[in-house]
Amino acid sequence: MVDKEIVVGKYMEKENYIPILVEIACSFHCDIMVLYDEKEINLRSILSVASLDAKEGESIVLVADGPDERSAIIALSHYFSS
Repeated sequence: MVDKEIVVGKYMEKENYIPILVEIACSFHCDIMVLYDEKEINLRSILSVASLDAKEGESIVLVADGPDERSAIIALSHYFSS
């Protein structure tokens, strides 16, 4: 299991950010979650990602567990922090 705390950038301002996050998460074989505001958000679920309301400048924790967990954390941390 790998986790990484990151500061959120302007990802929510991007058009169609929800399906993009789900698509990125689903491209990996590991389980991927975001820990934010005492919630665990499954990044493979559109409904779950829609409940993520982290704003620019706030901290979230990405957690991945599986064979390609490090690659998933790197890809998603780039997306969230951009």
